[in-house]
Amino acid sequence: MVSDCGISFLSLQELKATNVSHRDFAKFWGNKNFGLDYVDSVGQSGGLICAWDDKVFCQSGGSKNRYYLHVRGSLLGCASPVNVLNVYAPQGLSAKKSLWEELKMVIDSFDGLWVISGDFNVVRFREEKRNCAFKQNCANNFNDFIFESGLIEYNMRGRMFTFRSDNGNKLSKLDRFLVNSEFFSAWPAASCRVLPRDRLKEWKEIMIKKEGEEVMAAKEENEKLEDVLDSRDFSEEEEWIFHENKKIICEA
Repeated sequence: MVSDCGISFLSLQELKATNVSHRDFAKFWGNKNFGLDYVDSVGQSGGLICAWDDKVFCQSGGSKNRYYLHVRGSLLGCASPVNVLNVYAPQGLSAKKSLWEELKMVIDSFDGLWVISGDFNVVRFREEKRNCAFKQNCANNFNDFIFESGLIEYNMRGRMFTFRSDNGNKLSKLDRFLVNSEFFSAWPAASCRVLPRDRLKEWKEIMIKKEGEEVMAAKEENEKLEDVLDSRDFSEEEEWIFHENKKIICEA
């Protein structure tokens, strides 16, 4: 159950469902003490949902279309309004550009803290893809949207890529967290972590690790990676993980 993992706000993409009821989602959340908003899927494509602990967050408004869900409200202990944008971007170049333009208008229309997350179906830089085509125009449009909207991207830990093809050959970083400067100023040390799919239940434990425990985990993982070097060179992802762990160890 989501509530058992200590999750206060949840954003899901590619829901592939319509008419999500509070009663049905309660089975997933684990209790009835939550708020809910969603965008229906179109056939077997798309669909978005946001759910939250109603003791922590209270919705006051928002907006939505096929590719995004904007939830606006108040967060316990926070004086400023909080806006959450859940995004599942389309595939086409022109469709994505139109979405970035619409999202910028939404962001410009509301004050407060902003968190934009989801599957953006685009990478920012060439190194965020492996074994698949890099589209410079698409990346430029996305980076322009981020810059013009005044957004900052949090560092991602755990894995270098968030998408892996069924055969494991194609890798991309399609998912990310973007925030405005006001949010970043309030929580400058926040970060996001990519977890294996089978580790959702460990989410709370990992997220609330004490600094010493995180350093120990980084050391242990790097020791294992160093053993790998005895038999072969690092893969690109292993090398990235190794250097991220070294940063954690050095910052302790």
